[in-house]
Amino acid sequence: MHPDFHGRGYMTEAAGAVLAIAFEQIGLRRVIAELDPRNAGSTSLCRRLGMREEAHFVENLWFKGEWGDTGIYALLAREWAAAANRG
Repeated sequence: MHPDFHGRGYMTEAAGAVLAIAFEQIGLRRVIAELDPRNAGSTSLCRRLGMREEAHFVENLWFKGEWGDTGIYALLAREWAAAANRG
């Protein structure tokens, strides 16, 4: 997303809509996010959506001429439903 639009909640809204489709319409049991853990915006977004960090793989990916880490965040359908019932 263009930096002029950061911090306005657009990504939280969009990702929340994708999770709603995944769990409520498609019927998925689990959704994961694979990301660069150095990207604080991505990790914060996952946490805001109720996802938990499940793994941090160290230097497991060769990317743009250097070794990088991979973060894995996940959310289960039952966790999504429980959060919706609280709100």
